[in-house]
Amino acid sequence: MNIDQLLTPFWEGREVFDETIMLASKNGGQAKAKLFYTPEKILSVKSTDLKTEYIEGKDWEYCNGEIVMLDDSTMPFMRAEELHFYEKSNNDCFGAKDGGYILYKTEGYFHKRQLAVTYIHNDTVDFGTRKLNGERLRRTKELLKKGENIKMCFYGDSITAGCDGSKMTGIEPFMPGWPELFALKLEKTFNSKIEIVNTAVEGKRTDWGLECVEERLSVYKPDLAVVAFGMNDGTEKVSADDFRNNIKMIKENVLSQNENTEFIFISTTLPNPESVFDGYQREYYDELVKCTGDNDTIVDMTSIHSALLERKAFVDMTGNNINHPNDFLIRIYAQALIELFC
Repeated sequence: MNIDQLLTPFWEGREVFDETIMLASKNGGQAKAKLFYTPEKILSVKSTDLKTEYIEGKDWEYCNGEIVMLDDSTMPFMRAEELHFYEKSNNDCFGAKDGGYILYKTEGYFHKRQLAVTYIHNDTVDFGTRKLNGERLRRTKELLKKGENIKMCFYGDSITAGCDGSKMTGIEPFMPGWPELFALKLEKTFNSKIEIVNTAVEGKRTDWGLECVEERLSVYKPDLAVVAFGMNDGTEKVSADDFRNNIKMIKENVLSQNENTEFIFISTTLPNPESVFDGYQREYYDELVKCTGDNDTIVDMTSIHSALLERKAFVDMTGNNINHPNDFLIRIYAQALIELFC
């Protein structure tokens, strides 16, 4: 694993490493998918375990802004009718907004059907991320510059826990979740030893986060607390006021045990926009701003994911087709965190 390549911010530079796509066919047509940027040169198209490389002119061609699967190729693909359908044949699905169903699979099902594309481009795209002004995370940055040991705690839901990433699923290339990637890059950059405590649990909301904060976060007295809820709150339509109050009280509890703890709050990525899981997720960034002190900051994954979805399909970036990121989107979480320090 080349951590420098994997963690080069997607919005910087001209070379993109292993952007994922899923080839999909509609109404029996050719299977195809869009890349985020317009490529000047496509360097490789591989399986997501990175073991099989597919050949231009034999397996695929680039045409009209899309990678198109050729007739005799063995590349994986799916039919659009398999992803969003209207007759329920089993329980591997969740409801769609239009009354149909969205395919739901775990255990690497989508990972094995996606492709990793490396290419060169010359585009400039504004991701529209909202950033807080001023010098943030002063104490954490000072500790890193001195090469001192740091304790980082990660607290949130399944996205923070790493569900459906290749390492947690046990499939190649076994890429770590974004908390571990983030810490690895900081250790390499600053020559500090970082202790990671990750107590995230899948399916949880901020009310659970508040209920369990004492034993799952405050007790560790972290130098840096990375708090990332919102996906499940949004699906279950937790009000903006309740979300904000829960986050605020989580923070107050942690500070009661260690007044020097600094916070990174992460606004959530989005669920499948065709599914009934799509709810209040977009409302929570502004509430996180209200919880943020002078030394704290926010990573705006909501805006980053929204920008990606303007040019790419949701299924290109998901581990379960409902709400979990795949390795590519996990990397972007880590990239956005690293940008705060490097």
